[in-house]
Amino acid sequence: PPPPPRPPPQTAPSYAAVAGNSDTAAVGGAHSTLNTTSNAWAWSTGKSKSAIETAVPTPTPTGQRASVKFSMKHKPTSARTRNSAFGMADDGNDDDGPSAFLTAPPPPPPTHPPPPKASEATAASGQWPASLKHYVNRVFTACKSDSERNHAEQHLKDLIMRRTQAGTLHTADWSREPLPSSNPIYDPTEEMAKRARLTAKQSKLAERLSSAEENKNKKRKDRFAVDSNEATLAQRADRFKQRKAGGKNKRRQSQAQANTQVQYTLGPVRGTCQEVFKSFFRLTTKADPTTVRPPRVLVESLRAVQEKWVEKEDYKWTCDQLKSIRQDLTVQCIRDDFTVKVYETHARIALERGDIMEFNQCQVQLRSLYDDGCNGCITEFAGYRLLYNIYTRNADEQMAALTELNDPASRINARAANIQHALDVRSCQAAGNYVRFFNLFRDAPLMGGYLIDFFVKRERSKALLQITHAFRPSMDVKTIQKWLAFENSEACIEFLNDLDVVFVGITGAANPHEADVAIDCKTTYPVLQAAARSSRGVASWAQ
Repeated sequence: PPPPPRPPPQTAPSYAAVAGNSDTAAVGGAHSTLNTTSNAWAWSTGKSKSAIETAVPTPTPTGQRASVKFSMKHKPTSARTRNSAFGMADDGNDDDGPSAFLTAPPPPPPTHPPPPKASEATAASGQWPASLKHYVNRVFTACKSDSERNHAEQHLKDLIMRRTQAGTLHTADWSREPLPSSNPIYDPTEEMAKRARLTAKQSKLAERLSSAEENKNKKRKDRFAVDSNEATLAQRADRFKQRKAGGKNKRRQSQAQANTQVQYTLGPVRGTCQEVFKSFFRLTTKADPTTVRPPRVLVESLRAVQEKWVEKEDYKWTCDQLKSIRQDLTVQCIRDDFTVKVYETHARIALERGDIMEFNQCQVQLRSLYDDGCNGCITEFAGYRLLYNIYTRNADEQMAALTELNDPASRINARAANIQHALDVRSCQAAGNYVRFFNLFRDAPLMGGYLIDFFVKRERSKALLQITHAFRPSMDVKTIQKWLAFENSEACIEFLNDLDVVFVGITGAANPHEADVAIDCKTTYPVLQAAARSSRGVASWAQ
């Protein structure tokens, strides 16, 4: 029987309304098929389902298969190939995927003319093809310097201009186009110009050399030419004889001077002076043997100087005499045990008078003499060396001295009292153990206490900073005098005044013998701390 008439047109429900319609099972089944196929089409072709605008269910008689009719917009598209995945032909619509699974007939093919090809459309719009853009990117990516980039840019300009004039810019296969060479483009005109300039320079140089050679040859010929004038020849002969005689005399004189110099440098000076006391005078010329004392006289001179020092203790005169003795030993190249004794005596006297510079000069020479095998007080001066390095804070020299103590071949007795004392002083100074440090200062063996005097003020200042930081509210001067190893209260008060400490009980410590003299630790600590951080005053001992 013929199908019933179609109902009047109604407002087409939306895609969501069709998907949610559950009144008719057939319509719901058809929609579920549509929904599944639409999603599959969208995933396979990349098209959205927005092209499907309306879906109107059509009622059918009982016993017949339900169907759904779609109302779609037709868009002119380019010719498509057959979709092998769905097994259907493209009908020119963007939404032809879902219709392949429905019973409704496909719409008629579009009557619009096919669009132009991609290359023709790109050429008409004046844009570069995508392959050319990729080629340009490859060219610039291969450049490694600015010069190569400039060369590649000029090459691309010329290439694109030639292809545009030939009409093959959009039809050429740019994927097979070779990259330009990194070397500059050969320009025969420029090369010819360079060769011309080089040839001109070479010709000018050749002309200059030829003229100079000609002048030189001419002068040589004139010099060796035979002069027929007898007077001129006689004058030339006399001049040659005088020059030859003078040259022989000069050579003889220089040879005699050289022999004299060699004789002086090879042998030491042997002194003949018999004076016991002689002032020191720095030499600026060769030493005169008549002013140099021989070793026998120098032994007597050292004994007399030592007696004078014990008697008068005139350091200036004693130091002058000892330096004179050292000079006479040096010019005579005497390096023996007596030389060691002279330097050791001078070093001890310099320590006693606080002359650290003269002591350092003596100890440097003593180390050299000890290394040469001379005998002397090696262990004593090894301990002085350790204390001197603590004073100068020379870490490298300290490590060298400690290494020498552990050397089995060393002649230093590492278990000696003065060596152990110096090592204990170094350990306490590094650890900040001021109580034991000042106890060692009181009990220093030999002349070690004189060396500690050079840096004891620095350690006292650091110890006082710790005392004012630890004790509140005040600390009496008697206790500080005992802890910091002062000999008397006057020296302690003078030391505290130099550091600008704040006293309690008296004003400015005018009467140091008062029993209630003390320092205000709370007020003094910031003063000492600021002085330690500044570049003046006691900043040196806090570094």
